[in-house]
Amino acid sequence: MADQAPDQDDHIFRKIFETNLLGMAFIDSSHYIVKVNEAYCNLMGYTAKELMSLRFSDITHPDHLAADQEAARKLFQGEIPIYQTEKRYIRKDGQVIWGAIKVTVIRDQNRKPVNLIVMVEDITDRKKMELKLRENAYLLSEVQKISKVGGWEYEVATGKSIFTSEVIDILGARITDCEEAFQYFYPDHRMLVRESFQKALLKGEPYDVEVRFIDARGKQLWVKTSGIPVYEDGKIARIIGTIIDITERKHAELEIKRMNIELAESNATKDKFFSIIAHDLRSPFNALLGMTQLIANPEENLSLEETRQIAGRVNKLLTAQFDFLQNLLEWSRLQQGRMEFNPVTLNIHDIASKVTDLLMGNILRKELEILNHIDKNLSICADQEMIRSIFLNLISNAIKFTHKNGKITLGARRESDMVEITIADTGTGLSEDELDKLFQLETIFTKKGTDGEKGTGLGIILCNEMIEKHGGTIEIDSEVNVGTTVKFCLPTRCPKQPATSE
Repeated sequence: MADQAPDQDDHIFRKIFETNLLGMAFIDSSHYIVKVNEAYCNLMGYTAKELMSLRFSDITHPDHLAADQEAARKLFQGEIPIYQTEKRYIRKDGQVIWGAIKVTVIRDQNRKPVNLIVMVEDITDRKKMELKLRENAYLLSEVQKISKVGGWEYEVATGKSIFTSEVIDILGARITDCEEAFQYFYPDHRMLVRESFQKALLKGEPYDVEVRFIDARGKQLWVKTSGIPVYEDGKIARIIGTIIDITERKHAELEIKRMNIELAESNATKDKFFSIIAHDLRSPFNALLGMTQLIANPEENLSLEETRQIAGRVNKLLTAQFDFLQNLLEWSRLQQGRMEFNPVTLNIHDIASKVTDLLMGNILRKELEILNHIDKNLSICADQEMIRSIFLNLISNAIKFTHKNGKITLGARRESDMVEITIADTGTGLSEDELDKLFQLETIFTKKGTDGEKGTGLGIILCNEMIEKHGGTIEIDSEVNVGTTVKFCLPTRCPKQPATSE
């Protein structure tokens, strides 16, 4: 059995040699190829018989020949135990291929070198990719110089990062690793960049994202950063990417977006303007025409009481339409920038009192209690006509939606350089859904008062825009069947006018 062991070993070795997927060949001391496997033949494009009539120099690219011959000498003389390199071969058809080779010596029982055994792995595709990457890297380098696009590379094996000078220019600081670069991104975008990088690293997913950025000088920027994985031997070896300052482009995009929004709002406003005129003017006038025709027709033989009732309805409709037209006119002038704006110092208590006196007929009719708790010494800076219109609209609404014997309270308090004015009622109140619709021009909200009074739907929108023109804000709190409180803020001081020389 012991005598059969060497034969068994030889059989196993021959089996491995013949079936190996790597190309394998034996080279003698004269550099002739003496034995090859099928994979080696397929790699070189020769038959086994043809190869065994050649030296390895016949299929080696001239650029590698001297190094291979010197390595073979050292191997045969025992100066080195193994030789590994990447080299080019020339196939029978003239095609140049790349191989990763490993060469070692086979010795006889007396330790004398007999042959070299060569194992070759075809790495042509990998080399082509590396060449392409080098070409791309050169091109990228040239593009970066021209367009000032920063480039970077992360090596997986070592964790080392390389950044071009353009990246340093964008950052405003020199960095040494990707983790350090992440710190320059806005917190809300930092996670996006980090996750994108990790996906490229672990899953081979390329990325291209636009994110906010703060450079080392504290300047806020927009950058476009991208990364792509580079493979070697089927594994991700590195991530290469770019970083581009796109701040100017982003600012232009935001400006265009703002202008588009303004244009869309302007168009919606215009469409709503004509819709309001078509619907809210035509319907009431149809009713007015019908009632006046009834009065004018002698065949109706209306009594004096019937005529008075119809006249009262006509008066009510005309009053409502007058209010509507008044609001519509003021709103359209405000939209077109044709409404004068002359803020001056005004006493709030006096303005509220004058508006209350103007509406006293409606207040007495509904037997409402109105309390003016505004400090008589409190002043604001406002346009007199606009603030009068604001109070008129808001107090009218409070009267309209408050039941008989209800209460309306006016108040004000100073907060820093602003005054908060409140108009509170004990009326019907508004639901959350109704509150949401109050300031939407596209869905103008109207609701009948406690005596069937019809609203225009534009009053609160007009108030909001006038208050915003003063630099103030408006807020409405309401609860159904409890009441509504309107709070709005206006400035206390008027800007100083520049001195004029006489």
